[in-house]
Amino acid sequence: MSDRSVQVETPEGAASGGLAASWRRLRHRLGTLRGQLIIPYVLLTLATAMVGTYVVTRLVTSSVRERFVNQMYEAGRVAADGVVRRERSQLRLLRLATFTAGMPEALLRGEPDPLLALIQPLVVNESAEALIAVGADGREIIGLTRPPGTETYTRTDGSDLSAEPVVRQVLSGTADARGDKYVDLIETSFGAYLFTSAPVYTEDGTLAGAILVGSHIEQLVDDLKAESLADIVLQGVDGRLLATTIAEPDEGFAAILLPPGMTGELSGTFLRQFSVAGREYQGAYSPFLARDRVLGTVGVIMPSNFLV
Repeated sequence: MSDRSVQVETPEGAASGGLAASWRRLRHRLGTLRGQLIIPYVLLTLATAMVGTYVVTRLVTSSVRERFVNQMYEAGRVAADGVVRRERSQLRLLRLATFTAGMPEALLRGEPDPLLALIQPLVVNESAEALIAVGADGREIIGLTRPPGTETYTRTDGSDLSAEPVVRQVLSGTADARGDKYVDLIETSFGAYLFTSAPVYTEDGTLAGAILVGSHIEQLVDDLKAESLADIVLQGVDGRLLATTIAEPDEGFAAILLPPGMTGELSGTFLRQFSVAGREYQGAYSPFLARDRVLGTVGVIMPSNFLV
């Protein structure tokens, strides 16, 4: 009886054979004229699609970034315009006060009650945050101040303001190309105020005293935030924080502040990125100007993913 061997094809062998057959057929098709004509176009299409995707992605990313930067600049311009509008509002009230009948005579006499009767209607009608009447010696005769968060005015008197530049300049009769009115920051018992001052003269030209109209810095930054739709940070020329709408983070305000050496040297807008509480922010910092005088810097702050 003769022996016969039987070969049994395993599934692995069948699969390997199928792959080999498919590879042979593919090589045969690629070697045909049709394959030689089609394959380069397929590869060219794929390469074009990849390059196009890369270019479009770069353009979209660049466009989004450009829009965000433009939005930061626009918020900075709105904040700067808000400071100018506040200054003009204070100047308007100053003109009303300095030209009020009886104001020079009341300042010369230095009597608080007659002055109060003159300034109180102006303060209430104009919703002023602070108005101070100062004698020719630089001492406060009477003042009305509405602290932030309140609707009532507090009467003040007796403070010596003669050393404040905004008072000293008007009482010395100093004037420049912008006139005889001045702007500066004054620290009061209610916090820092941005004051505008103007002298008061009698009919014969005698200096009777000065009037100061002010806005609380905290209220100012709140108003600027509402107008610019961005958080606001104000720094003095020395770099110290004056006011901000940002709640104090656990690590403090150091990350959002410019170094002291920069706050008095900015001539344009400076952009910077920083991280607070694990979130990325962009800041646009520009000079804090009032009456063309640099009082520090004003910064507008937005989250890096903020875009309207």
